[in-house]
Amino acid sequence: MISKPFLLLDCNLSSESGETFCNAVERAALPQTEFVSYRLADSAEPDWLRHVLDGKFCGIVVSGSAASPKEEEPWVVRLVREIREATMQGVPTLGICFGHQLIAYAWDGDVGEDVLGYKVRGIQPVTIEDTTLSPSLLLNGGQGEIEVLASHRDQVLSAPDDWLVVGHSSYCPIQALRAPNLPILTVQWHPEGDKNFIRDNPHPDWESLPYERLSKLSGHNVLANFLALHVSSNEKSML
Repeated sequence: MISKPFLLLDCNLSSESGETFCNAVERAALPQTEFVSYRLADSAEPDWLRHVLDGKFCGIVVSGSAASPKEEEPWVVRLVREIREATMQGVPTLGICFGHQLIAYAWDGDVGEDVLGYKVRGIQPVTIEDTTLSPSLLLNGGQGEIEVLASHRDQVLSAPDDWLVVGHSSYCPIQALRAPNLPILTVQWHPEGDKNFIRDNPHPDWESLPYERLSKLSGHNVLANFLALHVSSNEKSML
């Protein structure tokens, strides 16, 4: 039986970079995983929420963006409101970078610039503490250190009430969040970040990046694990 597709909310400001985010997510997925993408910044009335509420997707992935969840741009204001409504329905959701910040903000957390005051780019260590969920989508065993690809200036400054901080680092105390009673997981890093992602987003900070390590970063596993788990869950529910 064919499973439902995932909804990929493309939040980037540039259509060119937006394709980079979406393509990178799709490259990281198993070949049979299907996606439906909505570009939000280009559309005044993206009608994705109705399809979520109608049960047409097995999960949601919210992409990165150069935007901030606190911006007064109409599409951002609407997305803050609608992502809370969507996630309250129990649809499995993964937030990546901006998606991490946006979902936390939508659930009354706070977002702002990190303590370093400049954009962090490159491979960074993150400590995972997620032993209350089995299996953990972040790290086998749920506790230890992973390596992630970071590219962000903003970060989550305070978590929503009762949400679990399941990943942290020295410069970013809230690297990953999990809702206590809903299948929502958010991460500050880019688990979709492969060589093409770097090439399509050129920056001097990437020049010394050890490209051979990109495909082996343990922080990348969260995307594949999330997609595989919820495709499987959806297929079982349809039997």
